[in-house]
Amino acid sequence: MLDFRVCSPINVLEADACVSQLIDSNTRSWNRNLISQIFSPFEAQQILNIPLSWRLPNDKLIWHWEKDGNFSVRSAHHMIKETDNLNIPEASSSNNQEIWKAVWKIKAPPSVKNFLWRLARDILPTRGRLKRKGLSLDTICLLCFEAEENRDHLFMRCRLVQQTWFCSSLGLHIPSQRSLQDWLVEWLSNKNILASQLFGITLWKIWQGRNLLVFQNTPFDPRFIASAAADFTFEFNGAENSEIVVVPTSHSIDPWCPPPPGMSKLNVDAGCFNDGFMGCGMVIRDNLGSVLFAATMLEKRQVSSTLAEALALRWVLYVCH
Repeated sequence: MLDFRVCSPINVLEADACVSQLIDSNTRSWNRNLISQIFSPFEAQQILNIPLSWRLPNDKLIWHWEKDGNFSVRSAHHMIKETDNLNIPEASSSNNQEIWKAVWKIKAPPSVKNFLWRLARDILPTRGRLKRKGLSLDTICLLCFEAEENRDHLFMRCRLVQQTWFCSSLGLHIPSQRSLQDWLVEWLSNKNILASQLFGITLWKIWQGRNLLVFQNTPFDPRFIASAAADFTFEFNGAENSEIVVVPTSHSIDPWCPPPPGMSKLNVDAGCFNDGFMGCGMVIRDNLGSVLFAATMLEKRQVSSTLAEALALRWVLYVCH
């Protein structure tokens, strides 16, 4: 269960203080000095990483387990059941200890590690597991329509997933007499770091592909999933080995094209640094290529590449307003 309690002692604000007291209404941004004064460095950074709406809506209580923030008995029931499942003592076996070490040691983003941890705990919301938790739904695997969608089937036994593993750079054939748990231990503990990394990321991409099929009706293509896992691994390793990860606003490699005479053109770019900073820059040029205005911004904030792009565009709108 998620724990939303703040561990830092209350020594500046009142105990019933609202979030709005941490926001500078003039700049519509977090009051960094106040937040750093109140919270521990870790908690302060988690707060500062949260983007703020320029509308500055009023503070209100929300229910985390519903998208609209409103409490529902259904989500409360699921939350309680999930908490009960997490509180069930686990067998202290060498197999469990080995897989936990392997999951957190793998070279991958936190989102992948979190997914692998949930997979190892068998708490992913597969259709079979949702049925066991009391939901009334068809448990058939929507990839192959041949068996119940449970953990072992979805990641090992489904024929489309088996094609994905074969198409992968790993070229895997699924072992017929092994459980997914044992398979996880074998591959995540593999001495070949790149193979272990690609294995974990491929599992994650299979889950993403499954979700795209379930929620957006996007066809599950084994070759595409295998390729996406390889591309993600390559890009992640490239980012880890460089000082900065550049997030281009355009995937085109065409040279800069000037605007029509009498008009100006604005280009913006964003980047995420390994030291926890994000930065963005903008330049405005006329049709002759002369720079009319340029600016950069560097901020202590850990965000995804997609969010970095969005924040850069919002920053440009603010500067040019």
